[in-house]
Amino acid sequence: MKINEINRRLEEGEPFELILGKAEFCGFTFPISRYKSLIPRPETEEIVKMVLDLRPRGRIIDVGTGATGVIATTLALLLPENEILGVDIDEKSVEIARETAEKIKKDGGDVARPENVQFMQSDLLSNIPEEWREAEVIVANLPYVDRKWEWVSKDLAKWEAERALFTEDGGLKIIKRLIRQLSNAWYSEGRKIILEADPCQHERIIEFASQHGLEMVKQRGYQLMFISRKRPE
Repeated sequence: MKINEINRRLEEGEPFELILGKAEFCGFTFPISRYKSLIPRPETEEIVKMVLDLRPRGRIIDVGTGATGVIATTLALLLPENEILGVDIDEKSVEIARETAEKIKKDGGDVARPENVQFMQSDLLSNIPEEWREAEVIVANLPYVDRKWEWVSKDLAKWEAERALFTEDGGLKIIKRLIRQLSNAWYSEGRKIILEADPCQHERIIEFASQHGLEMVKQRGYQLMFISRKRPE
């Protein structure tokens, strides 16, 4: 690609990752599809670090894995003894995430596709098979941006998928749905749940989660970690 073309696209506001067709995440290079997806952010790497700190032995579910599937695939690469499931409501995103897992690179060389990760379409936890209900850890980087926030750029969704960015109720509509699922049909005592959200939302999320049997045990950057303590009455 010619430098003039790169400069033109940068001046139009196109993210550098989309121009290059790739993005770095936790030391791995992920191809970025032309299909609108969410570009991996540095703050999201903290989800992976928090999971690694737990030294999990059981299954892990990544809810809202997106077209890149970066969290699920990275966890699979770093935790080869664990089974990882990435789920997304958008079927096309699931297909791309599955293909992307076969094209990861590190330090200029190809990385073997992890055999311990799978992807499937699901509206949050609604369509996930019964055998995954006892998953030890559930992580989620769901849409949490409120269009009404004054600091949100009007061009935010020009290059990335709106479905992966915006939602209602102050940006908490989908996170609240997931918390309700985790406290009802998907309740499992002692399970760890890691959610990404803007720090300005953390207080509301912690309060809502506590009403649904989830105790906040760690707060780091954009991430909140909860543990299922007691099923709500």
